[in-house]
Amino acid sequence: MTAAADPARRSELAAIHTGKSTLGLDDDAYRDLVQRVAGRRSAGDLDQAGRRKVIEEMRRLGFKPAPPQRRRARGRADRPQHGKIVALWRAL
Repeated sequence: MTAAADPARRSELAAIHTGKSTLGLDDDAYRDLVQRVAGRRSAGDLDQAGRRKVIEEMRRLGFKPAPPQRRRARGRADRPQHGKIVALWRAL
C-alpha cells in the first residue's frame, strides 16, 4: 500500500489540519508548531510518530478531535429508503 493510500495516515493528517483550523493557527504558526514538535515544516513529511506528536501537542493546546465516525457502506439504503424499496418491490 502506498503512503498516499494509507487510511491511518489520511486520518492523522485530517486531524492535524482540523486542529490547525480549530486552534485558529495561521500557516506560519502551524508550520512553526510542526517544526518545534516534529522537526519538519510540513505534516505531509512526517512519519507516524511525528504525526502523533503533533496531534498530542494540539490536544495539549486545547484541540479536541471528534471521535471517528462510522461510515455506511456506499450504495446501501438507510431505513426509510429500505422500507420504500421493499414496498415498491412487493407492489411489482
